[in-house]
Amino acid sequence: DGREQALLPRGGVAALLKTRSSYRSKAYCFLPLPGCTSLPVNINGHFALDSERRKVIVAPGHDQRWNDDLLNFVLVPAYAKLLKEAKEHVKLTKVSSQDFVGTSVNSLNNFEKQLDWFHGLFPRSTDEDSYWHRLARKLYTYLTSNYSL
Repeated sequence: DGREQALLPRGGVAALLKTRSSYRSKAYCFLPLPGCTSLPVNINGHFALDSERRKVIVAPGHDQRWNDDLLNFVLVPAYAKLLKEAKEHVKLTKVSSQDFVGTSVNSLNNFEKQLDWFHGLFPRSTDEDSYWHRLARKLYTYLTSNYSL
């Protein structure tokens, strides 16, 4: 419960609609936090921050539990919803080779670009134990039990 610090369980996930090679995603707690998340999306949340308001608290304690709950119950479902909406944005459906008969090269290239963009929204899970990589692992667990993309 974040009442002592006037924290509210709110957050969101945002993605670029077009890929930019030089883009670095960030985390926000109303204002941008220093550094990048290494996720392919921007994350905004009402995090419990350190005394300098520059880092998300990950050390064991009350504030860390708040941030973990924010991750599990707000950010992960928001990220999953973003992926579901992104799928609708590119209108990905099951296709067979017959669907491409008579399709122009430009249409196929556009479809490939859309598919690359969609695939790029998924985080790369690693063994690193940062807050953002925990979000990635939790997202994949959530997707396997709650969604069929």
